[in-house]
Amino acid sequence: MAHRFIDLPLAEAAFEAEAADLGGLLETVGEALCEALVTDPAAVRPAEERRIRVGAEDGPGLVRRFLEEVLAHREAEGLLLSGFRVDVRSGPGIAGAARVADVVARGEPFDLARHRTRLDVAAVAARPFEVVEEGGAWRARVALDVRP
Repeated sequence: MAHRFIDLPLAEAAFEAEAADLGGLLETVGEALCEALVTDPAAVRPAEERRIRVGAEDGPGLVRRFLEEVLAHREAEGLLLSGFRVDVRSGPGIAGAARVADVVARGEPFDLARHRTRLDVAAVAARPFEVVEEGGAWRARVALDVRP
């Protein structure tokens, strides 16, 4: 499981991530999002736990919904989530979704004394956004909308 930040035309910020399975990809994109938010994601302590459940028809939808939920916790609670354990299953789930991810996320409230903001991420951008399964691995390319 790995991620790296990349330059994409028209994207304010973007990253690529790769993992052996869809659950691993969700964990990796979650870590990449944390790294986009703060300069030292290792400084985010696992002081609080949140359980997140997201459902979607396919892998791309599941990745988007998951990232939106992580950002929602940051917006609503000021919570930085940096550690993720994900279980993805197929079958009827939330509102009949074909895939469901049950996530245990750990983190802590943003602390100005310990956390330095890298980017003020507003949302996952509509484009470019790509999630594919090929060759037995999952890959994502995600662009982020950033507040000035």
